[in-house]
Amino acid sequence: MRNPITPFLPPVSNTGVEPSSVTVGWLAGTIRPGEPSAIEKLPFDLARVMSAHLPGGSQMGAAFHWYGKSLRGSQGEWSVGYEGVGDARGTCQVVLRQAAIETAPELVLALLGLGLRASRLDLAGDVHGDVARPRWFFDRRHLARTRTHVGQWVFREDGTGLTSLTLGARASERHARVYDKPTADGWRVRHELELKGTLAAAIAGRLLTGSDPATLWREEYGRLVQWR
Repeated sequence: MRNPITPFLPPVSNTGVEPSSVTVGWLAGTIRPGEPSAIEKLPFDLARVMSAHLPGGSQMGAAFHWYGKSLRGSQGEWSVGYEGVGDARGTCQVVLRQAAIETAPELVLALLGLGLRASRLDLAGDVHGDVARPRWFFDRRHLARTRTHVGQWVFREDGTGLTSLTLGARASERHARVYDKPTADGWRVRHELELKGTLAAAIAGRLLTGSDPATLWREEYGRLVQWR
């Protein structure tokens, strides 16, 4: 039996998943200085902000996307692209990866406070203990209420026994991954939302004004899929 696609799922108080904690897992976006002349020093100011919170300093990186040059953390945990061309001219692109956020979570609000307009924002809900793993959700995909094509969900298992499930299209504004995440005392299951475009910018704005990440995760996860 193929479940029909529901065009819109209203937010719910119970998505069928109750994470023990919710954190930002990835942040990317652009910053345009108030004064055009400030663009020359902006990438170096941003690199100093990163280095003040993270070990290892910074180094020159390769060009990427619409930016001719970049600065990056010593482990690649963050990057700042500059010397943009086309529509990117006059901006810097900032990417803050999971490793950086886990070390210095305060950087998320610091960058948003500097005017970063988010183009991607991940919210990671971690479920600890004896919990359902990705295979359980994959096997029940036809029972879920979802906006996605369940026939295109992808389940994977690697050689170590760790599993993952991808829900939705990577190009859509709301996409999710459910995967095993090893920890020092075993493993946990992470339900990670990847938000893009105007949705990412809107959720970032709510974070900046004090919204609880767990509330935002529950709203957006519930709009993508509800387990029953």
